Amino acid sequence: FKHPTPSDFLRVMEVQSDLELDWYFEYWVNSTKHIDYGIDTLIAKGKSTKIVLERIGQMPMPLDVRVELKDGTVYNYNIPLTIMRGNKPAEYENTEVKADWPWTHPTYTLVVDAKMNKIASVQIDPSGRMADIRLKNNVFPSPEEEESEN
Repeated sequence: FKHPTPSDFLRVMEVQSDLELDWYFEYWVNSTKHIDYGIDTLIAKGKSTKIVLERIGQMPMPLDVRVELKDGTVYNYNIPLTIMRGNKPAEYENTEVKADWPWTHPTYTLVVDAKMNKIASVQIDPSGRMADIRLKNNVFPSPEEEESEN
């Protein structure tokens, strides 16, 4: 017969998810920071490709990244944050959990085992649920690049 406090709510969410969520609660409730991630560059490196992701906004979030090859093969990656102390359950088949992204680093390099000329597209947050304020920079090739090619 007690009224739950915000701390009680946070504790239930942490127990259920088995993740550290105080950072999430702090950013969503006690700040006006926003989410903005983007694909900075793709760099060919032999038989693999380096995808440089950047955090433009000041709110850190774990990322799901989907890489689709020209032959239709799809690779899904989950990049947790170090401050989460864990990762969420896989949402898509064949999801590979990559190394944590330290929240203090503005960029992250994702290495994909595919040649750059074999990559058809790269997309951050394929589910579309993340509250990113600028979606055009979440895809490669960007919509502007595709329009200029046509």
